[in-house]
Amino acid sequence: MKDSYNKEYFKKFIKEKKYKILFTIKILEKIGKLLGKKILGRVLVIGPGLGYEVLGMLYYGIKNKNIYTIDISEFSTKHVRRIIRNVILADVQKLPFKNNTFDFIFAADVLEHICNPLNALYELRRILKPGGLIYVRVPNTFSIQIYKTLPKYIQSIWKFFLGDYSSDDPTHYSELPPYRWEYFFNMTGFKFRKIKIEDIYKRIKKDI
Repeated sequence: MKDSYNKEYFKKFIKEKKYKILFTIKILEKIGKLLGKKILGRVLVIGPGLGYEVLGMLYYGIKNKNIYTIDISEFSTKHVRRIIRNVILADVQKLPFKNNTFDFIFAADVLEHICNPLNALYELRRILKPGGLIYVRVPNTFSIQIYKTLPKYIQSIWKFFLGDYSSDDPTHYSELPPYRWEYFFNMTGFKFRKIKIEDIYKRIKKDI
């Protein structure tokens, strides 16, 4: 599976650099507002890809030494090492960290790539400090179904701005409806601070 995440795979994400950096900063600001304080402490990024989320965190103000990443992709690992020092080649289902290590975990568009996301969530719960926070974003399968019914020209506009939303990525092993994800998080001992189910029509209207 890890061989799938090579240079060729990541090519399609190059154009998303500005979007992902700004997206990460915006998410961190929103979480900080929710918590009533700026996100600091030790942070783990799961599946950093080309490192755009990491850059967003640095711009936000998190120190280089406090940001860690893990990825099963050797290409991603080598690429992100140019940005920060704490870059580890590892599987999220078997993390090389002690219990209660991180204050904040960032996992955007990652869990759908895992065959058994429940194993990954147990591991993430283990390494998260008591009172720590995890941010997760996964595809909304309901919106994906809607996307496929949109006129081709609308799909083309969407792809141009935010990439393919057709869910044809062969590395997506666990595309699940929102209620299944909620069940998994409850099962692994997480407590929700906020749940947002995004509607694709609203995103198109807002972003275009």
